[in-house]
Amino acid sequence: GAFCRKVNLFATGLLVIPVIVYVCSQPVSEKAPFFTMMLCAGAGILTAVIVYGIPRLDAVFEPRQSQRRVLPLLLALSMAALWAFVIISFEFTQHNALRTCDWDFGLYINTMWKSLHGDPLGCSLYSLGNHGYLHFDPILILLSPVLLIYPGPESLIVLQGVWVASGAIPLYLLASRCTQNPWPGAVLAAVYLLHPALHGPSMYDFHSLMLAGPLMLWCMHFLEALAFRRFFVFFCLLLLTREDVVGIAVFIGLYAFISGKQRKVALGAMGLALLYGGIIYFTVLAHGHSYNGYFKDMPGDHQWMVTNLSLTAVTNPMYLLSYLLAEPKLVYILQLVVPLLFLPVFAPRHRVLYLCGLAITLLGSKSCLTSISMQYSTWWLPFMFAAVPTAIENISKGRLAGAFKLNAARFKVSLWAGILISTFCMSAAYGVFCPTSSFKVGYDRLVRELSEDQIARLETVNKIKEIIPPDATVMASQHLVPHLAIRQTIWPLDRIGYRVNRPEYAVVWKRDLRSKKEYKVKIRKKNLKMLNDKDRYQIILKENDITLYQRKAKE
Repeated sequence: GAFCRKVNLFATGLLVIPVIVYVCSQPVSEKAPFFTMMLCAGAGILTAVIVYGIPRLDAVFEPRQSQRRVLPLLLALSMAALWAFVIISFEFTQHNALRTCDWDFGLYINTMWKSLHGDPLGCSLYSLGNHGYLHFDPILILLSPVLLIYPGPESLIVLQGVWVASGAIPLYLLASRCTQNPWPGAVLAAVYLLHPALHGPSMYDFHSLMLAGPLMLWCMHFLEALAFRRFFVFFCLLLLTREDVVGIAVFIGLYAFISGKQRKVALGAMGLALLYGGIIYFTVLAHGHSYNGYFKDMPGDHQWMVTNLSLTAVTNPMYLLSYLLAEPKLVYILQLVVPLLFLPVFAPRHRVLYLCGLAITLLGSKSCLTSISMQYSTWWLPFMFAAVPTAIENISKGRLAGAFKLNAARFKVSLWAGILISTFCMSAAYGVFCPTSSFKVGYDRLVRELSEDQIARLETVNKIKEIIPPDATVMASQHLVPHLAIRQTIWPLDRIGYRVNRPEYAVVWKRDLRSKKEYKVKIRKKNLKMLNDKDRYQIILKENDITLYQRKAKE
């Protein structure tokens, strides 16, 4: 009987295998998201139950102040390095397949190049001539010297991959301190790197918002460690990341206040964030980019969002409820929390940190705000990772453990094992490491290997880069801009609001001429008419559906 119980204990774990096989099948995770996530959560819970029954396993995660940290730290660093290598390799392939775009990759390349050459946040791709009017992210100025190492878009790809992977380090330190054992830190680092909401955005062009995630984790680490000077260093870097991070920074200060940290530190952080946000809004952002497009389908026609919500709540509450809890939003939220087995909910003081991301998700109307392949998960996902160690400590000592008379130490180990398996299953269903049709890089499918046509097209692009002088003015179509953006002046082929002079060179890919948006088609036709004027331009190269135009000397 004892032998059979032991066999059953381990044999039950084999039930996880069909779950993994099921979620790896291509159409499943896309067509049945709720069922897929239920299976992934079930696999995590099943693992937790099995691990709880294994004797003496709890000794591995016991608090040990003198325990050597070399092996788990090396494990965490190795996983982060391997993850960065894989992500960077895939994005290189994506870039070489001409899947990176002018908006946003080309914007960031040109902005950092011009910042490096004396024009802070300057950008010829934006109609106002400065990226600060679109997104105010001064951290790009600090990071622009990376182009001195290698003056090409590849530098930004490597920078983003390594930067995002580095978020595993503060999580390792945070979990190790909370549990007084380094092994939970290694587990949390693995959970971070496996989470599918981190894969697509890390390979989707380049975005300054992706730089905010690791900085948020460092802020949480130093805040919990009571290292306030280092906290403010990373807090200031976080503020420089992007203008919308100001709201996140305010909530970090609010969390510090309700968590009983030094009240002066908390008030100082909130005050600094509000002061900085007010200054950049009234001096820069009020004259440029608007966020109204993200909430264009909000119920009501009043210009104030709060007024719309209030009126709709009174006059048509069911419509408001259906808007806030639309299926894509629920799927998105579950995709964030199911890998973590809903544990972040059980860290009460951390809940305030989720409010910013939750509010934008529920109130927003653009599909990009509810997609784990986009960068907007950064608004609240890092805080969920940071809450896991505290949540596990709370649950293991809470009413549930007491009601079922659970051993606290073994319960902790089982929960760590559970989130590791549930995250692994979710990664298999929605992540990059298992080739499924549900995985996307931004709006696109991932190109895992270049075809012969793509290789030939890349050779044409490289040939064109050698022909065009580095100081020439260039106009390029959507997917060719990132390859040519390392220059003082580059214009897009189809962006509204530009006064485009006649460029010295123009590069057009036939595929970029198609669009569902009428205004883009209209602008493209107008510019193509100019380029096809034989008195003004001549074609000097045409192959693989890519055409290179050169302005004639008399022009």
